[in-house]
Amino acid sequence: MALGIDSSMKTTHSLRARTYAYDSLTPRRERNRVKANGSEHALLKCTAHRVPVPRIRHIVWAGQAAESGVNKEDSGTADGIAGEAMPDFDAPNGILSKQDNAENIQSVPLSTQLWGADPPDHKCGYVAIVGRPNAGKSTLMNFLVGTKLSIVTYKPQTTRHRVLGLVSDDSCQMVLLDTPGVVDEKRNKMERVMMSSVASSLKDADVVLVMVDAAGKTPKLALEGLLPAALLKGDRPIVLALNKVDLLREEEAEELYTFYKREWRERAEVLCISAKEGKGVEPLLYWLKQQLPCGPSLYPKDVLSEHPERFFIAEIVREQIFLQYRQEVPYAASVKVTEYTERKGQAADLIRVEITVDRESQKGILIGKGGTAMKKLATAARLQVQEFVGKKIFLQTQVKVSPGWMEDERALNSAGLQRTNVASSDLS
Repeated sequence: MALGIDSSMKTTHSLRARTYAYDSLTPRRERNRVKANGSEHALLKCTAHRVPVPRIRHIVWAGQAAESGVNKEDSGTADGIAGEAMPDFDAPNGILSKQDNAENIQSVPLSTQLWGADPPDHKCGYVAIVGRPNAGKSTLMNFLVGTKLSIVTYKPQTTRHRVLGLVSDDSCQMVLLDTPGVVDEKRNKMERVMMSSVASSLKDADVVLVMVDAAGKTPKLALEGLLPAALLKGDRPIVLALNKVDLLREEEAEELYTFYKREWRERAEVLCISAKEGKGVEPLLYWLKQQLPCGPSLYPKDVLSEHPERFFIAEIVREQIFLQYRQEVPYAASVKVTEYTERKGQAADLIRVEITVDRESQKGILIGKGGTAMKKLATAARLQVQEFVGKKIFLQTQVKVSPGWMEDERALNSAGLQRTNVASSDLS
């Protein structure tokens, strides 16, 4: 479910209430809400191209489509919302009215029509967060956004998808792209698709934020082969964030900072941070904002992500798999929400989740003797999902075996791992 902020909602609803879906696969019952000038306007359908450039294709304003006789599936056009199918209504801020003609409407940016005008010097842009596995990319994005969007575990390569998070204030909007950890050896098609999403994020970003695990075994080698040569030769702003410096002795942190300052003095800013503790993050956030290009907001200011509710629920379950199982099981498991039935009143919502693994032996490990392991997993996931959605749920889990799913493009698409038009080889 994708909603705008409602001050009357309890704090337990905060993350669910502030996610904003631009996903055409989101069920019709999951309605978006945009808050403008203190009043809410429900969107029956709001689909868009995927990141990085959301272009809204269809807009139908609730309560108006039926009155105007407009087909709810076909209202609006890709070339502008002033076509013949545009419903007759008064929009937020008085930007659109019944008297406006097509020429006047088309001269107003779509973002302004939806959620109001930004100041003339407003900044907006994409920031790609890249680095090796376990560098702290997801931890940093969660801290910057102010809530947990990306799952975080102590194991490397937890992030599979490019997760979008939004940091907004009156003067700017920063679109953060949390990416999978960069690996040199791609063991299967899934990892090649993951690296393709990293390359795509780098290609689309206005600013590049490179995370280095300062407490890792070889922090001085962390950037070898990480960034494309074309990016290093270009003029896009790059910042190196030496993360986990709180785990180093003061002289060690100073020596590493001096090393990167010397090696990257002509290409990047270098800052020391602790994403987990929030130390040094404010100077980093200030630097990022200064590098953003001028432009209008791409999303309403009171939302935190574009992903649908089902995405976050699946990620919560997958996080618990990473936390509770060892060896290859977490890396061989994929999670998909197959059903979400909302029930009225105090009745618990029904959520069915399908977990796919590569081998029968992995299925046995997931379920455990007498189903004990699966019961523990489902209980932990249910509590996390209940906190996310703000009400009680009934979580049903099913495990299926699909040999070779990590090499199957259809299975990868079903898991939300779509191939981009940027090759993973572009990272080298």
